[in-house]
Amino acid sequence: DTLITYFRSWEDYSGQTYEGRFWVRKSTYDSAHRYKQRLPEPANTPEGYDKVIFLLKEHDKLHLIGLYQMFDSIRAVQDLSREGFAEMIVSFVQDIPYTLILPDDCNPALYNDRNIREFLSNPGARCGGNEKYGINSPVEFMATLQGDCDTRTLLLYTLLAHYEYDVVLLSSEVYNHSLIGINLSYSGNAFPLGNQRYVFWETTAPGARPGMLPKEISDVRHWRVSLKSKI
Repeated sequence: DTLITYFRSWEDYSGQTYEGRFWVRKSTYDSAHRYKQRLPEPANTPEGYDKVIFLLKEHDKLHLIGLYQMFDSIRAVQDLSREGFAEMIVSFVQDIPYTLILPDDCNPALYNDRNIREFLSNPGARCGGNEKYGINSPVEFMATLQGDCDTRTLLLYTLLAHYEYDVVLLSSEVYNHSLIGINLSYSGNAFPLGNQRYVFWETTAPGARPGMLPKEISDVRHWRVSLKSKI
């Protein structure tokens, strides 16, 4: 077996620099990709989508050892609060360049969505095509560093749940977008659920702090919970 290894250096919201090396086994990446390809579940309904991302998360969550080791090493050296540790993890993912993940080829003519066509028409557009469901699983993302909104939120949900945060993965068919929500004492935009508030956290924009949400996607009525880490 071989290791797919990356070295990353990034900053959190206060300008604190972190760096580390993480790895994914090539065999684990191949297994994750085959598992996704074999899934029979359709994802063209909200319920079908939620089932797919749940299965991808469950399959991959024990196979991110190289990433957990990097974060554990950082936590052992840095005196991070509960919020600071979460910010370190989320800013790590935000720092990875955005790549649009699509179920078909990266040809703008294949898509009716205006935003996709405009994105792909940009000469510098990064695109990963022919990925089932238009998503990379957590292991696939860390093996390729290619991810868009739901790929990123699925990884972050998996990571934060591993570290026992109360977190939700939020989806919007209206906004065609995906975010995480975290039950920590941040101010700003939040998704109410029972007696708790889950602060919205954008995963695609470097430097986007928890609670920061553009007005055009801030109507909580258009968001729903796809995954929840704690009952």
